[in-house]
Amino acid sequence: MAKVWGIIWHNEPFHWAIAFVLIVATIIEFYTLWQYCSSECGTTGAAIKFLSNLKNDKNLKPSNKVNVKPSNGVSKWLKGHLGTDDSSRFKQQDGNFILIKYPSVLAHPIPRSSLRFVITLCTAIGLLGTFYGIQQGLQGINLSTKDTNELITASKELLVGMKTAFSTSMMGLGSGSVFTLVLFICDSGRQKRRDSLRHKLNAIATLKTTDNSNGDLVEAFIRVGNKLSGLNQPSAEAIGQAVGRSIAEQFAGLNQLSAHAIG
Repeated sequence: MAKVWGIIWHNEPFHWAIAFVLIVATIIEFYTLWQYCSSECGTTGAAIKFLSNLKNDKNLKPSNKVNVKPSNGVSKWLKGHLGTDDSSRFKQQDGNFILIKYPSVLAHPIPRSSLRFVITLCTAIGLLGTFYGIQQGLQGINLSTKDTNELITASKELLVGMKTAFSTSMMGLGSGSVFTLVLFICDSGRQKRRDSLRHKLNAIATLKTTDNSNGDLVEAFIRVGNKLSGLNQPSAEAIGQAVGRSIAEQFAGLNQLSAHAIG
């Protein structure tokens, strides 16, 4: 490795330029990976973990249950995707929570890196250094001279220029290849993070469908029917009072009435 590095690296401006671009681009790319995993997927991951713990706790004995409350970020996520942050009011079907909205960060494709041009940029800088090295070597050659010493000196300068030319080309191509590997690692990290959260969410929750909505409607009609079944003489006033009592039961657990809660 040290031998290869000694062949590629020379203390020239083009080598430093390629190294600077590669290092800065690599740092930015890994930072975007961390930002995607911790920021964009962070709240969703915390909410999924909270729901998983809540679902697993139901299989424990009451004495072993731990009363956990969601954080502010998780609470907002639960309200937006389950309709409430009160765990006692979470709707379920076949043991899974019912989502009213699927998380957008898991539904959308993983973001594509905006630094893919760095591969071409490193190659272009290396190619520019190649032409610079060739031109630098050719400047000292005087084809009209017959002096042997001058020709030998000019040949040495040409070899030095060619050395710079080929080393910058290798530096540019090598840096482009390294950054291609960096892009692959970061894209794989994003993909793995999203797929992992998808798998965990699908194991504990299901998206609300027409069948789920129809089931809620049927339950509401059953409750109203139970209220009407006890009426000896059905009348408009009696039916209205029975329906009112049925609806009032749904508001009993609400501490603060709001348009969203009433809906």
